[in-house]
Amino acid sequence: MKRRSLSILVVFGLLIAGGCLPAWATRPLSTVTIPASIDQSGMTDVSAAFQAFLDSVPDNSVAALRPGARYRIEQTLRIEDRKNLTIDGGGATIFATTPGNGTRSQVKVVHSQSIVITDLTVKGANPSAGMADAAFDLSKEHQHGFDIRGVVGLVLLRVAVSDTYGDFVYLGQDEERPGERRWTSNVVIRSSRFDRNGRMGVAMTAARNVLIEQSTFNQMRRSTFDMEAHDPGFGAEYVTIRNNDIGPGRLLLVASVGTGDVDHFRFEGNRVAGILNIRMHSGDGALRTDWKILNNTARGVAGNPDGAVMTFDNIDGLEVRGNHQQVQTHRPMIGARAVDSCNVKLGGNTYPGAVSQGVVTGTC
Repeated sequence: MKRRSLSILVVFGLLIAGGCLPAWATRPLSTVTIPASIDQSGMTDVSAAFQAFLDSVPDNSVAALRPGARYRIEQTLRIEDRKNLTIDGGGATIFATTPGNGTRSQVKVVHSQSIVITDLTVKGANPSAGMADAAFDLSKEHQHGFDIRGVVGLVLLRVAVSDTYGDFVYLGQDEERPGERRWTSNVVIRSSRFDRNGRMGVAMTAARNVLIEQSTFNQMRRSTFDMEAHDPGFGAEYVTIRNNDIGPGRLLLVASVGTGDVDHFRFEGNRVAGILNIRMHSGDGALRTDWKILNNTARGVAGNPDGAVMTFDNIDGLEVRGNHQQVQTHRPMIGARAVDSCNVKLGGNTYPGAVSQGVVTGTC
């Protein structure tokens, strides 16, 4: 294994431009390069050898893969209880060819801190991935590209994920330590590409301080961005999704239902091939706070039996401004509906063919 000194500042050039450089990212790290003896052709399953390599790389280091290599990985690569670890893919690909069991994610990061994964392609084994019925397989829906549990500080930079049975990225709590159940926090997903899956684009069930930007999403079988607060111990806070190119997805663009807190959400400046079908529903009637839907452009034509492009309920502090969405002219459509909500601002949007900007019924 070859070691050399490397400044992590090089890896984070784009993050500096975006004003999102984590403080820990400037620390100098040594590099350990994966042995050439681990098959780079993709002809053999190297799960055990690859895992052994990752386990051998100390904290405060870079694990460097061979540029352009193809590593066949039929088991989950697991990063657990690590700190200040970077995986520099160098344009390498890790992929699976067998169906695997119900939880065989490609990469799983558990109870770790300050993890960076850059320039890596991850490919699942779902032959029907995309928006067709066959893409969703209930028995394999937890096979995610990146399965992140209880991690404090994560950067996914210039990664690509495709053909998973589950989500491209799952951000949740560390359920393996039930006494702790730490949420994932301080996440940046930037300049990445996500194509074809069997479930959500990015699922956030227990996530805080998340930034998703300058990335491309295509052919999501279910919701593109899902903030599932299905239990009071779950939720999402301070999530920003901005300046992305979002291709077709089968179900909702943004979905948020359940009984946990989903607060301080910002969806801004995104270019959407489909429609701005955003649904926020508080399952127990508790107030959610501070949602902003700003300056997004959709190229599709919206129309549904609900009569509203976007719907929200039980929210204190909602702003929907500067968005563009064509609607079906034969339906009496409105832009947004807010129910049992207060401090709502609906205006400055362009909805060609719509009846109005929207309506607010009830109060907090």
